[in-house]
Amino acid sequence: ARAHVYAAGAPEDQTQRQLVRDLLDRAFGGSATKLVMHALSARKTSREELARIREMLDRLEGGKQ
Repeated sequence: ARAHVYAAGAPEDQTQRQLVRDLLDRAFGGSATKLVMHALSARKTSREELARIREMLDRLEGGKQ
């Protein structure tokens, strides 16, 4: 018998974006602020993660997404 090998139907990034959109709408009433605040307070965030978050915020504020 052959083992079934799982192959994703969509790229991981696309799946994650859809899940976040759904979670944002269903659990946080569409508020990205609430989602981010809860995510950051749920566990310790490393300095590296915070640096990446700051970089993303800088890009978003500069209009470069």
